[in-house]
Amino acid sequence: MKKIAKNKKTIFKKTISWLHLWPGIISSIILFFVCITGTVVVISDEVIDFNARHYLYVKNLKEEKISIEKLLQKAQKEFPDYKLSYFVIYRDKKRSVKVLLFNPKEGLINVFLDPYTGKIIGKDNTIMFFFVTAHLHASLLLGKTGEWIVDIASIIFLLELITGLILWWPKKWTKTNCDKNFKIKWKAKWRRLNLDLHNVLGFYTIIFSIILVITGLIIAFKPLSNVTVKLFGGDPTNEWMTTLPKSDFSKKFIGFDKIIDKIFISDPTIEAIQGQVYNFDSIGYFMLTSAKNIYLKTTSNSKLRIYNKYTDKEILIPKPIQKQIQVENLNMMLHMGTWMGKIGKILTFIVGIIGSSLPLTGFLIWYGKKFKKRKFK
Repeated sequence: MKKIAKNKKTIFKKTISWLHLWPGIISSIILFFVCITGTVVVISDEVIDFNARHYLYVKNLKEEKISIEKLLQKAQKEFPDYKLSYFVIYRDKKRSVKVLLFNPKEGLINVFLDPYTGKIIGKDNTIMFFFVTAHLHASLLLGKTGEWIVDIASIIFLLELITGLILWWPKKWTKTNCDKNFKIKWKAKWRRLNLDLHNVLGFYTIIFSIILVITGLIIAFKPLSNVTVKLFGGDPTNEWMTTLPKSDFSKKFIGFDKIIDKIFISDPTIEAIQGQVYNFDSIGYFMLTSAKNIYLKTTSNSKLRIYNKYTDKEILIPKPIQKQIQVENLNMMLHMGTWMGKIGKILTFIVGIIGSSLPLTGFLIWYGKKFKKRKFK
């Protein structure tokens, strides 16, 4: 009976080892590329702000600001071949107003305007680099085919993490095994060091890596995203938007500024407001997101607010839709690392670097065993 049990255990271990090895070897290049591009996107906000550091603040403050509408007109006039996408205005009176514009051929640019003079302080197209990198991360720039390649590779990565944990798990929790599984022998030869970097770092980051993979799959698969939203009481259909006011050119719309001032006064925790303007002429409402922080893909402590642009009356968003927005934003925050601000981003960046290294160190382990059969020392 003992022999049968031992054989069963051996078959199980062999199966797990095979599942950990070959899918990982086959998809290693794709996994590395997806992980490293995702890691680069994590620091997008910091790089964009650094490159535009000379444009973020104005030098001279005045009592009155120019209206948002005039600032948008100024940006559109200076860049007539581009379409307005959104603007971000800050509570801090020293901050410039940021406007995102898009051109199908040239891509995305951020334009920074002085809210007191209307002067364009500067423009920066760093965002375009991260736009392309994000699409490489999601689809390899190969459309639907690329999306499926990335999704399958992500599922394989999840399998690698689970089987890797099973293989890592010590048979006995002795001091020797704990030292082997929890510590990196930095002075060991490269094969031993490579093995430790794969096993030990993989273990320490496994929870965060699993979160990144699962949230990525939720973003990628719409049915999975819908199930997640429904699970938390949200409505993923967005049918409610058909009930929103339509554009009426016989009426004069109220400016953004009155509503923005009202929002800032109502909640002192709000530091920034983002306004969507890419389809402004075809809708009869303002769509604004107020938040403590507005990142490239996520927001923190945020709330979507909709106002009739002819009466400035707030349109209440149904609770299931509010829940949908919260769930999708939280999922994106977990994936982008903004769930704990700077600390969360730094942690996610480190996990991304380690995750990117796992396919490489795993390949070297296999290569060393296959072609360099020498004992570790």
